Amino acid sequence: MPTFESGRELPELNEAGTLNGTELVVLHQNGVTSRLTLAELAQYVKTAETIVPASEPFRGARLNRSANHTLGSLPYFVPWNDVLYDTHSFWNVSEPTRLTIPAGISKVRLAAGCSLSTAGSAGSISWSIHDSDDVMIATDVKRQSSTGFSSNMASCGTGVLEVSEGDYFQCRVNLSGISASQLLSTPLSFFSVEVVELT
Repeated sequence: MPTFESGRELPELNEAGTLNGTELVVLHQNGVTSRLTLAELAQYVKTAETIVPASEPFRGARLNRSANHTLGSLPYFVPWNDVLYDTHSFWNVSEPTRLTIPAGISKVRLAAGCSLSTAGSAGSISWSIHDSDDVMIATDVKRQSSTGFSSNMASCGTGVLEVSEGDYFQCRVNLSGISASQLLSTPLSFFSVEVVELT
């Protein structure tokens, strides 16, 4: 049975003949040309430390606002209505504030940003991501000290989080001392999830 330099044994390969369209031709370690089925390739990827597997197709979602949105009573969980992409139904129009984890995912990263309208007075903005238990897992607090400050923006993100099916996350905005009344519809106002690991 052939081995790699690591000494790990790998499956025997069949000597190359006529290909049937589901096989790749490889040059075996000992110089004999062999054919390799896709199933055998998968086995090599699992067992050979020197082979780097191709990446999985991207999974995740990114939400935006299609128009400026007037904030409700503070603190306020932002409802999203514009889906830039959503590969596996993380978002549902009936629960517009949430990104919900579907089956088959064990680890994710989240990021979110907000751009608010001009403030009428000095104060601060708190922008945060909360989990299903309403625990704040990421936040950014921006303070501004001049009346009419026009760049009211904040963003935050998480490290890699372990998740289970049905877990959900929301973005919350809170203001202190300022009267920015709208979440602006710009690329800076968003909520996203990126899948890091599948179960």
